[in-house]
Amino acid sequence: MTETLSIVNDCTFLWCNSLTATGGFEQASFSDLIAAVEIPTTYQRKHDLPIFLPTTALAKTKEAVEKANAQTALILDLDENAPTACELKAQLDALGCTYLAYSTYSSTAELPRWRVVIPLLAPVTVERWLQSQRFLAAQFNADECCTRIQQVSFAPGVPANGEFEYLLDERQPLLDITSPQWLAHIGADREPQDVKSSPQLKPISNAGIDPFYATIKSCHSLPELLLQYGFKRVGDKFLAPESTSGQAGIELFDDLQSGLCHHSSCPLHNDGGRFDACDVLLHYRYAGDKATMLKAEGLALTPTLSADLAHNAPQQQKPHRDFAQILGGNQLAKLGESIAKEAQLPVNTAILITLGIASALSSAAYCLQYPNGQRLGGGLYLSAEQPPGVGKSWVVRTLIVPVQEAVAKLNSDWANCHDTTNDDSSTSVPRQLRMFLSNATPEAIEQQMLVPNSGFFSLASAEQGVTNLLLGTGNKDRCNDNDLLLKGFNGEWHSSARITRSGFEGYVHGTITVLAQDGTIDTILGQSNGLGIAERFLLFREPSLLGHRRFDLAEKQTRNIYLDRYYIAVNAITAQIGRLDSAQLNSLIPLAITEAGWAKVNAYRQQIEPHLADGQKYSHSILRGAFGKADMQIMKLAAVLHVYNEWMLKNTIAHSIDLQWIDAAIELTDALLSGLVGLLEDKGEIGKDAECDTVMKMIKHGKCYTEREIIKSRINVKPFKTYSNNRSEFVRQAVARCVANGDLIQLPSGSHGFIYRCP
Repeated sequence: MTETLSIVNDCTFLWCNSLTATGGFEQASFSDLIAAVEIPTTYQRKHDLPIFLPTTALAKTKEAVEKANAQTALILDLDENAPTACELKAQLDALGCTYLAYSTYSSTAELPRWRVVIPLLAPVTVERWLQSQRFLAAQFNADECCTRIQQVSFAPGVPANGEFEYLLDERQPLLDITSPQWLAHIGADREPQDVKSSPQLKPISNAGIDPFYATIKSCHSLPELLLQYGFKRVGDKFLAPESTSGQAGIELFDDLQSGLCHHSSCPLHNDGGRFDACDVLLHYRYAGDKATMLKAEGLALTPTLSADLAHNAPQQQKPHRDFAQILGGNQLAKLGESIAKEAQLPVNTAILITLGIASALSSAAYCLQYPNGQRLGGGLYLSAEQPPGVGKSWVVRTLIVPVQEAVAKLNSDWANCHDTTNDDSSTSVPRQLRMFLSNATPEAIEQQMLVPNSGFFSLASAEQGVTNLLLGTGNKDRCNDNDLLLKGFNGEWHSSARITRSGFEGYVHGTITVLAQDGTIDTILGQSNGLGIAERFLLFREPSLLGHRRFDLAEKQTRNIYLDRYYIAVNAITAQIGRLDSAQLNSLIPLAITEAGWAKVNAYRQQIEPHLADGQKYSHSILRGAFGKADMQIMKLAAVLHVYNEWMLKNTIAHSIDLQWIDAAIELTDALLSGLVGLLEDKGEIGKDAECDTVMKMIKHGKCYTEREIIKSRINVKPFKTYSNNRSEFVRQAVARCVANGDLIQLPSGSHGFIYRCP
């Protein structure tokens, strides 16, 4: 057999609905396998399940597989002495690639059995496949049957005993078993000494050719990486997994950032030179493939870097927490991840926008209920910034189109029902639900949404204009009317009167989701003015991927199983809306939080309470307001996570929010609100730099000022006017910093104490 493959990989499998079938074969993708484990079929006999082979062949015979000569995945069957789920996860994580593992028919809690599927970067010849298949089978002590090219595997399913679990990691790169590094790793096509002497496998710490190296190292703990990949701690040293002597020969320096390896058989040896976390990742996670490591680690870290670092400058900011990791396996979060991957948009931003737009529909069907019976709307107020040219409109459109289609059908059904049940339809109007205005004033929202929707409104846009109009900044002649926006977050009573048209009276609730260019958050902060507008929004900004996107390596577009499930959930939620009397807050389906859930929410509130006191780190008025509403943000986030995860995976919904989504919502809220501090500093709303800038704005060249004059002028100007107490002292401290920075000169002035002027 010769290696003449030029097949574009979408990791397809031969698929058949029956083991005994001789025809009717189909192709399935790795995404289809994921769907099968996330929503598994229940079966009585193993032979009731479909089967699959990791080949592009169209028949399951050995001859057909050999003729196709294109294997798409490595598959392991772990039966005798199989590891536990935790042990298997550690082993698979060490490979540093995408994998799926699920329990098989005879698996029990006491005697687990597993099937492991590792999709390949591209189809490979049978010969190449056998080399790697045999190597991994030996490494994992797998059944030898898996090395037969015609060996079929049963698809995932829940057996009669109900024992089923799975492990999945889609965040790592696909395995390339044709790379020189992998071939060296498994000892194929070269002698062992070549592995040690290969220049491609030398440590890369001091290469200095990519700005991401320092950042990659800073985001990984070297001792933890060593333990993760099989090194054993012996006192203050480590024993390499390749060592045959049993002597611990790896020492770390005092800073724990680098070390020396004295195991000549270990890739970290480097002829006695230093190694660090990048070297461990390179050899043990990415099989020596530097390009793959930089792509996987670099692109994963880019959204968390500052804009300066993205342009190769040495400064960096504290990374944002990984929202996908916080939200675990939540289906809505996975949808956001998949959209980010396709659009090459920062993952955190994509997940937040997904949550915001999804909450629009769910909050028209469900609300939150406090233990005392009071209700809270489930809609989020959310604004994220990204520069032009990153695909913001595409992301928003991808998420709202399924909702618009489902709501259009619902409105059509209502109209048809109205026509058939009313003798005189000319005197009455059929019920309708309006969603996603993108450009409207508060007055227009009242007429176009509140009236037909019984108090519910939703706005979503990829343009800043929606906030300009909503907050009254788009028209200088128009007075700001923020009453609807303020009350819609809490679900409060709203009563308006208009001269030229009727207003609206009733409880209002709604959602606002904006993914727009730089300046959107400035608009929200600028119009807050102590009214509490900004405090109701989850505000988020992270560096874009512009300049780092890889269109030449973009994956072939395939069916998005999470988007498919989103459509299913949207249709199910819309059906629930159709059964309600109206979208009025008191008519919605209430979701409850358990006592354990409330205990967690209150524990978090208690944790932040001391920091809200005068002079503490959250004492700024915006921060106080934002953290003071943390419980409501947690409730809203937990609700949207719960509703969509239920409908995307099940055909029913529990009306008590799962505790795991309370935990996730608390952590996500904390990440967003903690990040708000840095965001406000960057925007010049708070912080020492903002204070000094405010002082210097009043200083004119050639003029002197007393301390009293500076305090009197600045005490009612941002950021000082937003401080809770002792604003004069904050101004004094800012003046002292300006002197220390050399921006002001302090001169003695008799009875006035000191005067200040520019140098």
